[in-house]
This record gives sequence, C-alpha cells and structure tokens, in this order.
Amino acid sequence: MANYARGGDVTRNIVMFRDDLTYVDPERTDPKLIEGLELGKPFRTTGDKPLGALGSVESTSAPKVASDFSGIRTLEAGLGGEHVTTHAAEIDSTITDAANVAHGTKFKPKDVHDVDPEDLAGADLYHASPVCKSLSGANVTRQVSETDIGFADKIASNIREAMPPSVSIENVPEFASKPELMNPIASALDEAGYTWDVQIHNAADYGGAMNRDRMVIRAVKDGELPPLPEQSEPGDWFEVVSDLVDDAPDSTPRGKQAGKANREFSQIEEREKRFIDTGGRSGLDPTKPIITMGHSRNPNYPYAANSGGPAPTLASSPGAVPRIIMPDGRVKKVTGRMMARLMGLPDGFKVPDDWKLAKTTLGNGIHGETTRNFIEPLLKRHTARDTTKKLGALAQ
Repeated sequence: MANYARGGDVTRNIVMFRDDLTYVDPERTDPKLIEGLELGKPFRTTGDKPLGALGSVESTSAPKVASDFSGIRTLEAGLGGEHVTTHAAEIDSTITDAANVAHGTKFKPKDVHDVDPEDLAGADLYHASPVCKSLSGANVTRQVSETDIGFADKIASNIREAMPPSVSIENVPEFASKPELMNPIASALDEAGYTWDVQIHNAADYGGAMNRDRMVIRAVKDGELPPLPEQSEPGDWFEVVSDLVDDAPDSTPRGKQAGKANREFSQIEEREKRFIDTGGRSGLDPTKPIITMGHSRNPNYPYAANSGGPAPTLASSPGAVPRIIMPDGRVKKVTGRMMARLMGLPDGFKVPDDWKLAKTTLGNGIHGETTRNFIEPLLKRHTARDTTKKLGALAQ
C-alpha cells in the first residue's frame, strides 16, 4: 500500500490482513490516508471494531488449517490462537454434523481417498490423524491392516502433490514402529525436501490432566522445526472437573451377568483394601476421589487413579463408561464436558449432547496439550513469516 506512513508525529496507517481481504484499524488510521481506498468485501468502515494492532501476529494473519480424518476437530479446539479451517475430511456424517455445530462450519462428509490435493492449497498446516484400529489397545495382535496402509499411502500422496508449508500427523506411539505406515510418509517428506521429526510423548508431561501417550510427526518445508517444548508438571484430574461433579448423573455400575458384581468395581475395592493393608504404599486411597475409565488391558487391574494427578487415558468405546467414585460413596458418570476438560479442551468448545457420540469423538481426539505444545508452533511459525512479508511490503 502506497499510503503507509511511519515515524514522527504522522498518524500511522495500520492495515490488517484477513484471508485475501484488507482491513484498516480505525483507531490508528488517519481517515485522509484511506479516502477512496477499496478495502475489500465485505467492507470494514472506520467505525468498525479494529482487528488488532500492528505487529500482532494472531490478528494480522489468521493461519489456515486443512485436516484429514478430522473427527470432531479437537485439533482446532485445542489451538490457542486464531485460525481458519479451509478443509476438513471426515467420512462419518454424524460426526461431521457435530463438528460443524462445534465450529460453525458447513463441511460435508468426505472419504479421505476422495480428497484432491488441490483441496489443501493455501493451507499453512496439513494435519492428519488416520484411523488405525489395528493399532488400538483392543487389538491384541497389533497387525497392520491393508486399510491402514491405504490411509498412510494417501497421506503420503497428499504431501507429495500439495507440498503444504507444514505437516503434522498424530497417532498412537505404535504407529512409529510400523514400517508399513511410516515408510510411505517418510519417503514423501524426504522427497519433497521437508525437515521433520517424530515425537513420542505423554500429554501429562506437558501439563495435561490425563495420561495420553501419542506420536506426532512434525514437518516444515522451509527452515527449521520449532524448538521442542519444555516439560511441566501434570495436572490434577479432579481439580479440572471438581465443579461439575455434584451436577453429574449418578451411575451405578452393573455386572455383565444378572446378580454378578461389576468386575471393575470389585477390582477397585481390592485396590482400596491393598492401600489399607500396605499402609498406603500401593493401591487406591478410599479417602480421596477415584476416577475409573471403564476399561482395562489387564483383567486383574482397574484402569483407575486417585485425585492429585492425571487421569488414565480416555478410550473411544461408548461401552467403556468413565466414573468418579467419591469418598462419601457417591458414584458419578463422567459427562461429555468433563471428558472435554480432561482432554485439555476449552469450555467454549461445544461437546455433542449425545453422550455416546461425545465419548467416541473425544476418545479419538487429540489432547489439547499435544496440540498446543507440538502442533500450534508450526502454525505460529508461518503466521510470523507471513506477517513480516506483508508489513515489509506495506513499508515500501
């Protein structure tokens, strides 16, 4: 823009960018400098609320996100800064509808195999969280399926053809140990000249109130990867949800057979007894709240934890019902909002009203601390570069 002035007593013409439109901050712009200037459509007038101040990365250039295997888009819910979603592919129509309600969008259900690399054009970040049921804890053999290999091949093809500025891929840690899944993606990143790494981490090591081990592939087309975040103390799951406990529905667990005790709660009672018998050296403290996730890989050990530290991992199966056992004997069902908080997502994120849908989508989602610590820095990196370029052009 030719009318950019700076220094001295001259009023600065501060221009904001949003997608391909140009806006002006009315609080910092001399009206004489913008008289007759086309500001883009829809227009912003000098009486409109300003978008931000010069030099503010978040306000001057909203980063663009494109995602495959999008689910309810917990990635976007976990992003701390402003962003725009340009593409979201999720094959399940019910989940797509829930994601649209949560984010105010109008995407249609789409099979990732039908995604054209052109759909990713203009995105600052391409993200994929492929569905890999063969790698879930419920699959004892952990054998990679042809479906999973097909998903990895499609991600590799999108990277190779679209070459987005940055890429992130999230999955369970076992993904990184499967050459059938890693090799296509690694080859695509190498051939396209990306700098990339693989980070396996636990969200609880970065402030999360839930243990959630995940793998994240980070890749950038130009320059260096953002520095790795510093670890921090885990959150306390009960502190995160305590204000919601009293209003949560009561939930009496049932055994699989009529007249039989619930196995999970029998295991918890055994762990409480062990705590007393060992003088607190092991087991579960019955004088503190206990959260149990409704499932366990070990048939003799409950997937449960006392308050004071992170909760166990949230699974996606609606049949695995998380509950909170209070010291006074009350048993409360963990609500959708509670699950979202444990997943590190803000209260502004709209959780599906249907509990089973909330459980499935959140259990398959990305923890907010994973997003903020490992993925969001990729977006901030490109936002800063775009802002520098645009402000430099204005000054000319």
